[in-house]
Amino acid sequence: MALQNPHFIDLLSEDPTSGEVILGMLEPRPWDGSDQRIFELQEKVNAYLSFALDGEMEEQFPAFRDRKLRLQLECAAEPDAKAEYYIGIIREQIGFQGIGFATRIVPEMAAEGCACGQGGCAEGAAEHREIPVSSSSGCCGGGGGGSCGC
Repeated sequence: MALQNPHFIDLLSEDPTSGEVILGMLEPRPWDGSDQRIFELQEKVNAYLSFALDGEMEEQFPAFRDRKLRLQLECAAEPDAKAEYYIGIIREQIGFQGIGFATRIVPEMAAEGCACGQGGCAEGAAEHREIPVSSSSGCCGGGGGGSCGC
């Protein structure tokens, strides 16, 4: 349940066409219209922005220095109306900093469960690994640890 754990970067890749660095968030659960889910999304976005804008990403991955950035929400189902509303706000606000935001629907993610370490990598992703942004209890908030590799 990746949105539940803001302490890990779920997906780090490079768009081979645009050259953008993609910080991907994975959400295998169906959208439920809850305030809790919106809070989880906001916390995850804030952690990703902190990772990118505070220099941690550049420190860990110097090759991504001075590259355009895109946050990408990969989810098993289309976001509900409430989530879409907040995604629009997020997209607008981070756009002021030159950061893009995209949503990608990956229906097979629901059947696989947590994408970390279970073959849930986005097709075409150049790299997929967990990158701790602060202390946590493992992959997607579970007790496991280590890197997710494609």
